[in-house]
Amino acid sequence: MPLRPIDMQVILPRVQSFNHAKETIVHKEANTMHQQQLTNTEQAERKLKQVNQNKQKEEEKIKKEESRQREKYNKRKARSKDDEDKDKDEDESKDEKELKDQNKGLGYHRFDMKV
Repeated sequence: MPLRPIDMQVILPRVQSFNHAKETIVHKEANTMHQQQLTNTEQAERKLKQVNQNKQKEEEKIKKEESRQREKYNKRKARSKDDEDKDKDEDESKDEKELKDQNKGLGYHRFDMKV
């Protein structure tokens, strides 16, 4: 049975497709190993990015908390300075009032005594 030109058109594509299928079967293990390596590297990169993002978020939280603490400290310090200044002013004004009250009837401001 001789091969006719029409049969050759049908046979050649089949042979080529079988050759491709045979290559995939032969190289299946290598292909799966390569695919696993790719997925492992992608997962490792994704995990590393997640860790870096979490680390950056933690650093931002720490910085925000530190700035809040500094602001609170500065406010407290400013309040205490204001309170001290008010107390000093009140103390000075009280002292001046007492001196004025003591010296009202005397006519002089100092009393020096030598023995």
